[in-house]
Amino acid sequence: MNTKPYVGQRVKLNREAYKDLRLNSPEAYEESKDMIITEVGDNIGYDHEPIYVIRVNRPLLDIFLLDASMVDPL
Repeated sequence: MNTKPYVGQRVKLNREAYKDLRLNSPEAYEESKDMIITEVGDNIGYDHEPIYVIRVNRPLLDIFLLDASMVDPL
């Protein structure tokens, strides 16, 4: 995601995130297809290439440390 995410934005996990997270339940996989960002945290990247920590409305995915580089907008 190249732009700053915002609360209320609908997103889905991208291919790289699927590789990294290795979701182990069909429920988590289904949740990953349509999530809503509930919180945007700090930039954990660089000023010229920011990566924002995010929280989402899906409990099976919110347990992971998610960031904006792991999702694509819907």
